[in-house]
Amino acid sequence: MDLKYFKKLIKKVEDLGEEPEFYEKVTLTEIKEVESALNIHLDKEITAYLKEFGGGGVPDLLNTNGIIPENPLSDNLYTLYGATIYAREEYALPPNYVVIDAEFPEKCWVLDGANPEKNGIFFYNCIDQKIETKFDDSFQEYLIT
Repeated sequence: MDLKYFKKLIKKVEDLGEEPEFYEKVTLTEIKEVESALNIHLDKEITAYLKEFGGGGVPDLLNTNGIIPENPLSDNLYTLYGATIYAREEYALPPNYVVIDAEFPEKCWVLDGANPEKNGIFFYNCIDQKIETKFDDSFQEYLIT
């Protein structure tokens, strides 16, 4: 995934006085640890993003769960691992989905970790415990819209 356009958007946000809050870069080893623990596979788009930013975003505009460097299996609800485990235990999130952002208890934005080439970001309604609709066609589209 080419993050150049996303980086330009971040620069524009900074020029407007907003302060993005990203985690630090993470290693492929840390990403693989999360994949293994959740029994999923992340596609190349989200992997590239995590390696560069780790997660985080721009307050009130875009937030993504991520991986905390040196603590990839943190149970923090702002991490891929923590939010996904929480949604699986509390809201019956199917095991093939990974939570990339959430507004618990109403909904989560998830991607399919069993079919990463399928791409797409979906809304998961935590209360009704079902996938409601496709939100974006890819993680990259999610980032730039």
